[in-house]
Amino acid sequence: MIPKIRAASLMHFAQVCQNLGFQPDPILARVGFDCAMLQKAELLLPALQAVQLLEYAAKITRCPSFGLRLAEQRRLSGFGLVGLLLAHQVTLGDGMQAISDYRHLLNDITVFYTETDQQEYRIKIDVMLNATCIKTQAVELFVAIAYRFGAELIEQQWRPTSVHFTHSEPADISYHQRFFQCPVYFNSDFNGIVCPESARLLKNRKADAMLVAHAKQLLEPLAQPRQRSLTDEIKQLFFIQLPAGRHHIDWIARYLSIKPRTLQRKLTELNISYQALLNEVRREQCIHYLQNQEYPVQRIANLLGYYNANSFTRWFSAEFGMTPSQYRQGLSVHATDHLNDAV
Repeated sequence: MIPKIRAASLMHFAQVCQNLGFQPDPILARVGFDCAMLQKAELLLPALQAVQLLEYAAKITRCPSFGLRLAEQRRLSGFGLVGLLLAHQVTLGDGMQAISDYRHLLNDITVFYTETDQQEYRIKIDVMLNATCIKTQAVELFVAIAYRFGAELIEQQWRPTSVHFTHSEPADISYHQRFFQCPVYFNSDFNGIVCPESARLLKNRKADAMLVAHAKQLLEPLAQPRQRSLTDEIKQLFFIQLPAGRHHIDWIARYLSIKPRTLQRKLTELNISYQALLNEVRREQCIHYLQNQEYPVQRIANLLGYYNANSFTRWFSAEFGMTPSQYRQGLSVHATDHLNDAV
């Protein structure tokens, strides 16, 4: 299945381009889109082309904050019925959990996961494309949308302690600093938002249990046909848990609340290899990390669940026919195209 994304995610693309002094049509044409398509909020667009569009637009307009500017235009009303459900959740934690539960109705590529310890409430977000391409703007777009959602839900109570991105710091981060109004860290181990642990219990003054129940009832017929597959759920967990080294089947089965043998049996019935799914995620993420020159190979190895760089290098060479260092030396459009062809 080709991953899709709702056109609503790009609805304000033309406005952002024009605000930057550029006409949107030639930029959209680069990936086969046009302005009329983006005004049909529920139209499902190929996600890979949408992600490539954002990168191309940021490059052409010389605007490293393009994704943030797009997010700035979004409102919960633009999320349709899902927006109604999200807007009336009782607490911030309930709202973020609802995004995780219903994200498959918004697009097929968002990885969204929350975790809590005694001090922090972390909202982790990523983009899962099953393709080795640059996705900086898409990641920033989705993190920024989550940030704006928190601000809409609990208003002045929304005070994250930091925002994190795995990609390198752009030359100008003034827009990032204005948008997030908290420290922004690049070259991090994850993409997302960090809040105090107590933030997840902060109340939404617009909470309405009856409206939430009504929205759930209306969404039920839509949710069932588009439930995320088991393989997508596993890959999402890989995206989140690989940096912590928790990618063994025992860990993943625990997160899915099933026994490892049951998980293995389900995959066998689907004729899918657990290791093949792990490889798909590692391929996508390793190229993303290698594009950031600030990441030493050892750190990338650790982020992909390898204990040492040698093991990672052997795996990378087997997958791509070159070493990580050779990839970095030839990092260019041609090198990226070569790897895309290899996917």
